[in-house]
Amino acid sequence: MKRKYEKPTVISKELTIQILNGNGTVEEKVNSIIRAVSTIEDQAWLVNLCLKYMNHEDQWIAGAAINGLGDIARIFGRLDMEMILKKLDLLRPKRKELAGKIEDAIDDIKKFKH
Repeated sequence: MKRKYEKPTVISKELTIQILNGNGTVEEKVNSIIRAVSTIEDQAWLVNLCLKYMNHEDQWIAGAAINGLGDIARIFGRLDMEMILKKLDLLRPKRKELAGKIEDAIDDIKKFKH
């Protein structure tokens, strides 16, 4: 089966929070994080969102938030690298199932810093 890339549709901050705080499915919550990072242009808000949800008990939601940090670095090219890397390093021993995502995010943050 051939997969086709689909650009995420625009989402508002308000709808993102509504979905994440609601009773929707994990897939809906993961997609809301991906859509937010891809379409919202408020870097500080996105970083705070991802930092909050990278600690979520569900590994898929936490993983989307961790990936989001790497994507934010790629999109915006600048982050408070020291603070974010410290938080990712603190998360690593607590969430061994997310080690690969954490490493990928760290690599992206270092690669795309300006």
